[in-house]
Order: sequence, then C-alpha cells, then structure tokens
Amino acid sequence: MVINIPEVLVAEGVGTCVLVFLLQNRWRNKEFLRPGERYFTGVLVLTLIACVAEGLTFLLDGVRYPFSKWILFLLNTVLYVVSSSVGYLWCMYTDFRLFHNMQRLQKRRKWLIVPLVGVLALLVMNFFVDGLVFSVSAESVYSRGTFMPLTFAVLFFYMIFSIVSVYTAKLHGVSVRFYPVFYFVLPCIIGTLLQSLFYGIATGWLSVAIATLFVNIQLQNMDSYSDGLSGLFNRRYMDYLLSSMKPEGNNRLYGLMFDINDFKQINDRLGHVKGDEAIRAIGRILLETASQDATAIRYAGDEFVVLCQGTDESAITQIMEQINARIEKYNSEGRFELPISISTGYSSFDPATQTPDEFLQTVDQAMYAAKARYYAQSGKDRRTYL
Repeated sequence: MVINIPEVLVAEGVGTCVLVFLLQNRWRNKEFLRPGERYFTGVLVLTLIACVAEGLTFLLDGVRYPFSKWILFLLNTVLYVVSSSVGYLWCMYTDFRLFHNMQRLQKRRKWLIVPLVGVLALLVMNFFVDGLVFSVSAESVYSRGTFMPLTFAVLFFYMIFSIVSVYTAKLHGVSVRFYPVFYFVLPCIIGTLLQSLFYGIATGWLSVAIATLFVNIQLQNMDSYSDGLSGLFNRRYMDYLLSSMKPEGNNRLYGLMFDINDFKQINDRLGHVKGDEAIRAIGRILLETASQDATAIRYAGDEFVVLCQGTDESAITQIMEQINARIEKYNSEGRFELPISISTGYSSFDPATQTPDEFLQTVDQAMYAAKARYYAQSGKDRRTYL
C-alpha cells in the first residue's frame, strides 16, 4: 500500500501538539502531584512517544540503510508496548477517578496487569520468532504477524473494562455524570479499527491524542466534586452522596470524622505551605487505608470524613486503628517537622430516621468529644491551638 507521508506527518504533528499542550498545562498546574493523576499523565506521555515513534516508522518503512531494519523493529515494538500500556493506565485512572480508593486500586492492579504482561511476553518472543506479532524484512518493510490481532484485543479489553467500571460505580451510588469514559473509548476504538483495517493511514494515535483532549475538558467539570489539595472528594460530593440515599432498603452507613490536632500550631510555626503538606499527607493516608466500600472526603479545612457502607462498628474501629498506625509510620519516617495526630469521632447514619444534617451534627459532636479528650490528656490549653 502506498503511504501518504504528508498526511501521516500532519496527523502525528497535530497529535503531538495536542499532547504537548496538555502536558504543559498539567505541569504548570502541578496536577501530576495529586494522588492517582500519574496514571493519566502516563497516558499522555506514552501517547506522545507513540505519535513520534509512529511517524518515524512510516518514514523509515521501505528505506534501506545500515541498521534500518533493527531501528524499525524497535520502533514498532515500542508502539505495541505503548498501545496495551495506554489501555491499562486508562483502566487504572478510571477506577481511581470513580472511587478515589487506593486500596481498591491496588487489588485490581494485580490482575488487570495480566493481559499487558501477556502482550509484553509476546513481543519478547517476537525477537526470536519472526512474524509472531510483526516482522521487518531485510528491505526494511514492516508487515503484520499472526498474533497481531491479539494485541488489539487486549487494548479493546481495557477499553470495554473501563466502561464496565463506570456502570459498576453507578450501581455503588457513585456519581458518574461527568466521567468522560466514552469521550476516550469511542475515538480510540474507531481510530484504531480504521488503522488496523487500512494500513498506511495514521488515525490511531491521533484519535487517542484527541480523546485525551476531550477527557481533559470534561474532567474539569468532574473536578467540581474533587478537592485538589488532598486528592479526595469534596463537601459537595458528600452532600450529593448523603442526599441520594433512600429511606427504604439497607442503606445504613457509618461516618468517621477526623480533625488534625494542633493544626493552627503547624501553620503558625511552619507556615501554610507545611499546613498544606499535612493535609496532603492525611489525604494519601485515607486513600490508602479506606476499605473498598469507603469514600474519603475532605470536609472543610483540616477536617476529613470517611463514609463506610456495608460495614459494622467493629470494622469502623479497625479502620480507625489502621489510619492511626499509618500516621505513626509517617511520623516515624521523619517526613514532617512536627508529629501529626488526629482526633476521630464516628456515628451511624440511617436515612429512614435522620436527615444528612442531623447525621453530620452527630458525627461532628463525636469528633469534638475526642478532640476534648486529646487536649485533656496532653495537658494543652485548647484555646492556644484553635
């Protein structure tokens, strides 16, 4: 097939410009520092690499010079690795964005990575078995191999799984109104199918680049439910979650409220930048500790809430112990100038007998009772630290 090089260069150039723009924005806004955001940043970086690599493969296809065959072989290997890796990272990012739960994410990562490992194994074997996935002739001509469709199947698996994750989240009561799963999946599938059916056109990575632009725009709407500093859900999302619970059925949940002890002292002695660092640290700890059916929220200032569904009081006590243990570990590592501690209160919420405001007032009172015990035990004047 005759390759239209100008069309290829225009397509890959447009894709590259879009990705550089998005990466520049994320760098300027320091979005890569937020928990879980590294997955989407990884999608952008890998897609940028793919746009450049694919442009080079089309330019080098059929061109003979020393080592051209092996350069073309390595570039195509990179493209196949990136293709499956982008699908894997997109699945991870989707799960994180929907549930904001690192413990849940770590469980899924163990088996979601299996198809990607399978593709990597095939590509390693392709170095020794010519034409297994693809081949490059002595004349530097690329051709597809026997198991090439399997790599596309893995990519499509990840795309479809991300859609399933969205519907699973919806069944768990998570708001998916703004999550742009189809904005990413549909352009990727259409562009990849076109390029797989008609070799010589460059629609695959261009479509992924455009999809990431769509996703970035739509995520700005979703961010209205997120707290940028801690990486947790915000008060607005908590209000939505509590108000959406129905009186009928088994909707009982527990709420834990946390407040950072001596937070004013941290700000006064170390500065507000360090205060922000303490909030980020607690946010990470809650993300890593919260159970699969828990939602971690930054309530206001240095106060946090964890809502736990389908659990009992003994499990709540265990979660509190795990959070305190992680905070102690964080302090022992010397990563912060002052030791961080929290006061915790909890209460159950029954939508059949309570309003969300009544529930929040109850759990708030429980937290302040714990706060009073902390100051009484430490012998500190509470007024000095408020």
